[in-house]
Amino acid sequence: MGKIKSFKELMDKQALLMPLMDLRRDTYKDSEYKELLICGGTGCMSAESQKLLDNLNEEIEKHGLSDKVKAHITGCFRFCEKGPIVKVFPEDVFYTEVSPNVAKR
Repeated sequence: MGKIKSFKELMDKQALLMPLMDLRRDTYKDSEYKELLICGGTGCMSAESQKLLDNLNEEIEKHGLSDKVKAHITGCFRFCEKGPIVKVFPEDVFYTEVSPNVAKR
């Protein structure tokens, strides 16, 4: 994928990729299931995204939610300076600068 050089190119790319996002949203549309995607890019990993994942999974297990919530590392979201980043589905919510300690609250 080349560098996007204009707003029109950005909107064209969004239109092209939106069906992929709809697939993920539709998967969970009528479900109580939640998926937490944690950025695994270099910037986020250096900001402790692995520790965040470990803490989230520990809390999910501790509260007996492992059949309803899954958390895992994904690829880079391209907002490295705002990491760690967590995306929640099916709500399609995007959190930035998530501290690993947040999972323990």
